[in-house]
Amino acid sequence: MNHILKYTLFFLISITSFFTVNGQEEADEGLLFEDHVYLNNIRAVTWHRSDSVFAYPIITLNSYASMVLGFDDLDAEIKTYTYTVQHCDKDWKPTDIMQLEYIDGFEEERITEANFSLGTITPYAHYELNIPNEETKLKISGNYLLKIYDDEDEKKLALTRRFMVVEPKMGIKPKFVLPFDVTKSQTHHEIDFEVTHKNIKIQNPLASVSATVLQNGRWDNAIKNLAPRIRKTERLIYDFSDAIIFESGNEFRQLDMRTYRLLTEDMANLEEYEDGYFVELKRDVKRRFKNFHTRFDVNGQFVIENMDDSQFSSDRLVDGFYNYSHSDHNMRGDYAIARFKLKAPQNFENEDVYIIGKLTDWKLNEEFKMKYDAEKFEYVADCLLKQGYYNYQYTVVPKGEKKHTHVETEGNFYEADNDYTILIYYTPFGSQYDHLVAARTINSYESR
Repeated sequence: MNHILKYTLFFLISITSFFTVNGQEEADEGLLFEDHVYLNNIRAVTWHRSDSVFAYPIITLNSYASMVLGFDDLDAEIKTYTYTVQHCDKDWKPTDIMQLEYIDGFEEERITEANFSLGTITPYAHYELNIPNEETKLKISGNYLLKIYDDEDEKKLALTRRFMVVEPKMGIKPKFVLPFDVTKSQTHHEIDFEVTHKNIKIQNPLASVSATVLQNGRWDNAIKNLAPRIRKTERLIYDFSDAIIFESGNEFRQLDMRTYRLLTEDMANLEEYEDGYFVELKRDVKRRFKNFHTRFDVNGQFVIENMDDSQFSSDRLVDGFYNYSHSDHNMRGDYAIARFKLKAPQNFENEDVYIIGKLTDWKLNEEFKMKYDAEKFEYVADCLLKQGYYNYQYTVVPKGEKKHTHVETEGNFYEADNDYTILIYYTPFGSQYDHLVAARTINSYESR
């Protein structure tokens, strides 16, 4: 290659990189390193491991497992959506390592799987993406953020999703214990655990090993940056008093609107209009002082599912849900305005009431903020949801604050079952990133 051609190519690559980086920075304005939807036309975002709709977004490095993303665009047009992946540290801040060190593939790729809705009153375009794939392979463990862009006209963030990649080098032995504080024995779950690290010499575990514990896959109340309390031969002991402890909550409320042909047990009214469906839920009541009742739930999650199409009749799984691999559920599911109602003889003074769950990304979403109807003595919210099965709870937040609590609306009962995920991060001396070396999920009910 002659010198003129060589320098010309170098110049073009440099210019391209400059505009790519600057364009990326503009598109990433307002970026949150968490699960978030940035555009109002994006709906019904699902994000789970490929082998189970209820599996948390954790896959093993160099395995055949993948994450599956699905979302709808209510503009009902096939657009250009692109994606990229960002490696993060254990605190969900971007790492300094170059992308080529953690991805085998191009910096950005296009989502190619897109289809129009089939036979629905509400039109939409449905998009799907698997990570990793042939174009994007992950090379190291740790925390990752998937970023989706609407790249049709002007590039802009559409949504982000967290996921984790684990290289299983250590083991976790968890157990539930009675809370050290006896006043919490009927209202909280406390966990102790050991981390085993056979054949791995850890010079300074207090500085290099960190644990994070999640309840039902949510990060808003995660307990993070836990250092081991005791070090033994090839074992690290996480045995604290009143430290790894969560409010136990209650069994989740449910909305089953997998069919629009009849009223399910959760519906008070069902109507069909020219532009969509209206589903009115039965009126909920506060449960703090009610007796606890065990019932099936999916610990705050949801699944998109359509029971109205006869072609799915022989496709049912043992747990009562259809085979989620059947993509027609995503394209044949219709939308409805779901009216939630919470009985309240009087409104909460200087406090707001929200619906919360995976359907809101565990956030205080303004669409799910309830209004008080003084004539009917109830809180009401109308929310646009896709046909499926949903778990939810009510939570209360003082006006002007962000910290919320479900104690008044749901109560806390130690009998309630929750999933707890333990993540172990290891940062060897000289390493440029936090390795995720162990992950385990246990259920409080199954572990009794």
